[in-house]
Amino acid sequence: MTTNQRQGPMTPAATPERSGSRAGVAVAALVGGGVALGSILLPWLGSGAFTLRPFDIPAAYLWSAAAAPSDISIGLVMLVGAGLTVAAALLGVLGIAPAGAMPAAAVFGSIATAIVAVFAAQTIRLGLDAGTPFADVLTDVIGYGVWVALVGALIASWSARLASRS
Repeated sequence: MTTNQRQGPMTPAATPERSGSRAGVAVAALVGGGVALGSILLPWLGSGAFTLRPFDIPAAYLWSAAAAPSDISIGLVMLVGAGLTVAAALLGVLGIAPAGAMPAAAVFGSIATAIVAVFAAQTIRLGLDAGTPFADVLTDVIGYGVWVALVGALIASWSARLASRS
């Protein structure tokens, strides 16, 4: 970067490499959001014959172990959070979005990440309180859908954040 005496520091013009890099990161945000969204079809609790999917678990489980069944499930909350992440990232990938699409995807991805992290923390706490060994909680109590959701939401959040900065 060079300095122009009258105008101060000169910024590089947008190059195809730079815009291609942004598009690639936006696609990663879209894929990560899609993975997090798809995780709602996978088991989040249990393994083997006994499993629960996020639509079987009340959203109140996130803050209370004594959550009663309700119409609002963790699956519905994740459907909204990850769905909005995918929608915002798609608008960013297609280039038809306002400037705030990728920052919005980053926020929604972060919300989805927080939902999964709180769910995992609550499940770990309850498992340990019940005397289940930590390794068993991670592998037998928490279903693989949680880990898929966590990876997808983190990729979506970080990629969208990177795309909004480039």
